[in-house]
Amino acid sequence: MIAGARDVRPLAGLVAAGALALLGMAPVAMADAIQLTSGKLLYGDIISTNDRELVIALDYGVHRYKLSEIAHISANDGKITLPDSEKAKAQQRFPSWRKIFGNLARQPWAGDVHQVPAVVIDRGSLYNVPYTSYRCGKGGYELNIYGDPDEPAGVELGVYDDLANDPEARRNCREFIASLLEFSPDADAIFELDDEGGQTRRGNLLIEITPPEAIDSYGGWWISVMRPNAIDAARAMPDEIERISAPLKQAKKGEAGWTRDEMQEFRGSGFDSDRVFARGFRRTDEAQYLVGETRPVEKRNWFQRLFGG
Repeated sequence: MIAGARDVRPLAGLVAAGALALLGMAPVAMADAIQLTSGKLLYGDIISTNDRELVIALDYGVHRYKLSEIAHISANDGKITLPDSEKAKAQQRFPSWRKIFGNLARQPWAGDVHQVPAVVIDRGSLYNVPYTSYRCGKGGYELNIYGDPDEPAGVELGVYDDLANDPEARRNCREFIASLLEFSPDADAIFELDDEGGQTRRGNLLIEITPPEAIDSYGGWWISVMRPNAIDAARAMPDEIERISAPLKQAKKGEAGWTRDEMQEFRGSGFDSDRVFARGFRRTDEAQYLVGETRPVEKRNWFQRLFGG
């Protein structure tokens, strides 16, 4: 399927025909090839589109492109599940970031889901643990995925502002986090904790609810599931932090892969750190963090192996 973005009517025709199932912010799950007007080729999964822009999940980051920047879209004919870069290991209890993000994009309450800059944490149990952040629901929901994007060590979902005290929004957070757990006893624990805060352990999982009044909540209501041993193993060395992050001032100039508009969404934190994680970091098989959108060839999906990129 090919659509010319300079004249958006062909793309609109595909939408109307249901060929791409991209009406409004409706998520899809396809292996897609996008050619920009600059000539650059992108391979990933189209998450959503509207009459202004397209959101695509590349290997290790979520990007937005204006329709005027897109020359052609070549999409797989059939709807397929969002591909994981690797199958979950036997003892891993979280899916990869790509599947987590794809699941988030499918939620009816998660409109306008997108990636946002994440501050480097410089203290506490998450000290120097790389993570990615995503917002949706008009910025009221925030999802953080900690550690190796392909094998996360922890996941948390929270709500800010008016949603922080909204029972339905809190229930949405519980149900989403529970959907990521492999074993039903662990999922049950999500619903056993009190809304006002608390924690429990299930096997190697630490499940915690942090209320808006807590010092480390920054006014939000959070539910998190962490594997403490995996969190320790996911901690980056100082030289890796230097490699996969940038000072805030430089990030505002686009040196970490963020646009100025995206940096305006940066909430900051109570931490002393002035560094922001770069978009698109990954962890190699040698447990080294690097910045790069492209995975090793053996980890690419069938579409990428066939057509390159």
